[in-house]
Amino acid sequence: MEDLYRPYKQEKNVPELMIAKEKGLEPLANLILLQMTKEPLEKEAEAFINEEKDVKTVEDALKGANDIIAERIADDAEYRTWIRKATWDHGKNSHPQRRNQKNLLYLRCIMILKNRLKRLQDTVFLRSIAEKKEGILQVKIEPDMQKIASYLARKIITRKNPNTTKALFAAIEDSYKRLIAPSIERDIRNELTENASTEAIKVFGKNLAQLLMQPPIAGQVVLGWDPAFRTGCKLAVVDATGKVLDTVVIYPTATTE
Repeated sequence: MEDLYRPYKQEKNVPELMIAKEKGLEPLANLILLQMTKEPLEKEAEAFINEEKDVKTVEDALKGANDIIAERIADDAEYRTWIRKATWDHGKNSHPQRRNQKNLLYLRCIMILKNRLKRLQDTVFLRSIAEKKEGILQVKIEPDMQKIASYLARKIITRKNPNTTKALFAAIEDSYKRLIAPSIERDIRNELTENASTEAIKVFGKNLAQLLMQPPIAGQVVLGWDPAFRTGCKLAVVDATGKVLDTVVIYPTATTE
């Protein structure tokens, strides 16, 4: 749903896109995406040079058109959904960079973090977050760039046109590196963190339950007493294994009136 709603967000603010549209470069972007021009793009871009709109050179015009195309690619819900799944299925935690040369945890982290994201254990991810916060590691998600680039090229470059193919490849690379990859990585990190935190709470609860169910004194029957006035004193008897034998509430301080 977030991917579908992304193009319509009111708070969306992309300076490069807004500036390029204000300069009147959207028709040039449409021309490149159509992939039917028989003229070199430099010649097509000459018609969009406008000193008043600060489009002083052909390079300025092509740069603005690139910004528009890159944003359109990044806004496509189908592309983002596919890239997110591909990153999740085939991406890895890249080799962490050592920040603390003296810390012996580095070698252990190298071994456990070079993992496919899909198979990454929750406890391992939580450890990596903690160690990153402590300044020990710098961990980055490493997607399969070749697979993603091939997918986008197949979807966007639909005609063999030497005049537009190079510009479209540049727009695809810019869109992925500048707009898509950071948000996809952020989404995946948030999901990993949420899953890992949920699992950590489950493990903590299980361990706490086992701890609380241990016999208070090994090999002895124990009477536990929880004193109270208004609600009465709660008593419980457990056997040598920690099994509850009986419970009762008594009122030893009750008035005789």
